[in-house]
Amino acid sequence: MNYPVMASRSSASDSGEGRAARLVGASGRRKFIRGVGAAGIAGLAGCSNGSNNSGGGSNNGGQKSSGATSGGTKSGSGMTLTYWTLFTGGDGVVMKSIIDRFNKQKPLGDVHIKRVRQPWAKYYQKLYTALSGGNPPDVAISHGYQLGRFVDYYHDLGSFITKKDKHYVGKTWDRAKVNGKRVALPLDTHPVGLYYNKDILDKVGASMPLKSADQFVQICNKIQNQTSKTPFIPDPYADMGFRQFTTSIHQLGGQLMTGDYGNRKPVIDTTAGKTAMTYYYNVAKGKYGWDKPDTSANRGTKAMQAGDVAFIVNGTWYVDVLGKQKKFKWDMTKPYITPGMKDLRSETAIHSIVMPKNPKTSDKRKQTAFKFMAWLTQKNPEWGMHAGHLNAWKPILDGSKIKSAKIWPKTLSKFKEMATNDQLVYLPTTKNMSMSASSNWQWLHDCYDHKVQPAQALKKGTKSWNSKL
Repeated sequence: MNYPVMASRSSASDSGEGRAARLVGASGRRKFIRGVGAAGIAGLAGCSNGSNNSGGGSNNGGQKSSGATSGGTKSGSGMTLTYWTLFTGGDGVVMKSIIDRFNKQKPLGDVHIKRVRQPWAKYYQKLYTALSGGNPPDVAISHGYQLGRFVDYYHDLGSFITKKDKHYVGKTWDRAKVNGKRVALPLDTHPVGLYYNKDILDKVGASMPLKSADQFVQICNKIQNQTSKTPFIPDPYADMGFRQFTTSIHQLGGQLMTGDYGNRKPVIDTTAGKTAMTYYYNVAKGKYGWDKPDTSANRGTKAMQAGDVAFIVNGTWYVDVLGKQKKFKWDMTKPYITPGMKDLRSETAIHSIVMPKNPKTSDKRKQTAFKFMAWLTQKNPEWGMHAGHLNAWKPILDGSKIKSAKIWPKTLSKFKEMATNDQLVYLPTTKNMSMSASSNWQWLHDCYDHKVQPAQALKKGTKSWNSKL
């Protein structure tokens, strides 16, 4: 993938629904209510992945989120902007430090940021409540695949963007748009890689980096035969298996969905989907038998941190978890994980920042909010250097500073190589369905648990997705 400089794109009473109608208009409100789906507004907890221990690019490796928190200390009498995030663990610490620095250095004058961290599992439910209730934050973090479900509640940023605001990585810039509307500035992309315990691999004489899936299979079989360790647990958190399946189906030449935004159709029940599903079925028990059919919460990451697992697939943020443990040496290689794979592919998504609509917000406040959004995405190499993500701002990603990060040789350089070679596959943006919701992947969990056969699981998944799309 090249990194070009991109050009500009982008009966209700006084209840939440009634206020939502005044925010986005009756037509926009109807679109959103349809987008929520049959579960209704009360079921929006399903917008997240359904676990307090999980995070799309914000996982804390099993640490539970304790609820909304704020950061920074107000000084002066200027404007205070409320900023909602969902970051926990290592990237939560980095984001807090970034906002603390903003409040101390005041790059926009007497402007203070009130950072509010909402629990990951309830983030989008709380965001919707704030949006529809007419009291949203000034700015907020959103995953790229969630933008379509809330698009009518966000400002089109096209009128705010100037020439100097266009130097974002092409693919991430595109992913911060919905149906041609510029609704967000991209903060990062966060792919998955194959993390490994170097001590276990040294015991079987395995050399890294991986160059093929055949090499991966051979190493896992050696570990199985020569040690008491588990060769491969695909998923750290049990309810996040979509990353692994998405990676594998694309490696085999398939995909999750066809069609553009608003007209998605699932295509998981295909040759590639069946091969990928059968593979993971056999990883748990069967032809490979490297793991066991168990998707209990956080089993994978607990075993990895204990030094009992050789390989595990996880996102950019996992550097914080593995960096804190002292039991073994670790590293990461590109995810050559699917036997019979045609091409190297890695699942990814973006974090972006949006400006929710609020009729009470002045033009000056909107302009200030956008300046903060630009500052956040354009002036903070720490988000890559310490939180582990690939910055979306091209001058940072291509600059020398990020290459000085301790994790550059372990993870960032490999993620960037995959991005440069167009080997990242993004979760699709949809109008109605959250791609990270655990409930949308129950069929995958059931198959790994050997409760259903691969073919049956894919039929269930297709039926479930069709009902929600």
